[in-house]
Amino acid sequence: MLNLKIPLEKAIRLLNERINDLKKIRKNNYGGVDFGDVVRWASATITVVEGIYGVDDKHSTQIQNLDIPKSSGDLSRDAQNLVLS
Repeated sequence: MLNLKIPLEKAIRLLNERINDLKKIRKNNYGGVDFGDVVRWASATITVVEGIYGVDDKHSTQIQNLDIPKSSGDLSRDAQNLVLS
């Protein structure tokens, strides 16, 4: 049984928006994707999932635990890390 914090239709719409926003992640000069775009997408997606299920729900915890590389402060290295990951 789903235990959603918002109506199902709204949850589906929000998740579809997150999926569609994947198309907005720009390519970088290193053969991968823009590090900042990925981090912003992931952060927004975590917020949406927490809003749908609640912060302490297992779905929220699972998405929070995805391994998104931390920024090294060197954008070219970060970009290469996303390509190699």
